[in-house]
Amino acid sequence: MGLTERLKRPATAAAVVSLVVALAAGSAVFGRQAVSVERAQEREPGMEVPGQEPELLHGVRLRQVLATLGPENLEAPQPLLPPGLKRYVVGQGDTLWDIAANLGASVEQITASNTLERGDLISPGKELIVPIVPGFAYRIKDGDTLSSLATRYSIEADSIQTANGIAPDQALLPGTIVLLPGARPPAADKVRVASASRSLSSGRNTGAWAWPARGPITSGFGTRWGSFHEGIDIGVGTGTAVHASRSGRVTRAGWDGGYGKVVMISHGGGLTTVYAHLSQLEVSVGEQVDQGQVVGLSGSTGNSTGPHLHFEVRVNGTQKNPLSYLP
Repeated sequence: MGLTERLKRPATAAAVVSLVVALAAGSAVFGRQAVSVERAQEREPGMEVPGQEPELLHGVRLRQVLATLGPENLEAPQPLLPPGLKRYVVGQGDTLWDIAANLGASVEQITASNTLERGDLISPGKELIVPIVPGFAYRIKDGDTLSSLATRYSIEADSIQTANGIAPDQALLPGTIVLLPGARPPAADKVRVASASRSLSSGRNTGAWAWPARGPITSGFGTRWGSFHEGIDIGVGTGTAVHASRSGRVTRAGWDGGYGKVVMISHGGGLTTVYAHLSQLEVSVGEQVDQGQVVGLSGSTGNSTGPHLHFEVRVNGTQKNPLSYLP
């Protein structure tokens, strides 16, 4: 592939500078052999600089290089992150639990740092910001000040300033990513559950399904770690209310091996939902439950690497992808 073709590839500003410097260095190394008298005659009028070689780099005009690498072909460089935050690109088979464990963070830190919400999937290639120290990443919004952030998250303004290298008189620019050192990630999952419980407490099926808990999907349905994951994992903290996705009758409420404490609800027509790894049961076998009713509290019982809700949908005993049913 020729130089001109390679220059048409998207590049960062740093790559442009490196390329031009490299070309210039190459021209200097090859010296007189690199720039012939004929090539020198190719320079455009007015571009000569006394005492310097013409603007030819290995036979390619510098103006041509820069024109080829025009603004439309330049990728904006990623903003620098403060110490304590790092970027991580999700790989095949990754879950939030894996990423958190490997990088020494918590799922809550990652969730807050990337504003992950109910139903969010982390697919291969997605870039996450991961805190590797206590606290979480925050994107500055209009009106934010050091003082307001410190008050909101119960930390010291000086600590925010120090952790991010912010000068005393420096304005906070909207969109800037900062580390809130030592700040506790907001319990957004509980807020979402509380708001959902009001809309799901009708006491009957609405014809639609309801999410059993509100939080990011930390592991999807399908092949995982060489085996088949028969449901989805929803990232919530221990003690989060778990709601019946549809009304029905409780067929199991107790301990069930790797599921830990589990609730199973039959909805008729061969349809069953499963709520596993609970820390506490709120229903008993034979009980009739309404859609949106709390059936248990999330936890990490059974075969679990951390607090979350494992949710399954079964049709005539066969597991189906819950995302095909949930709104």
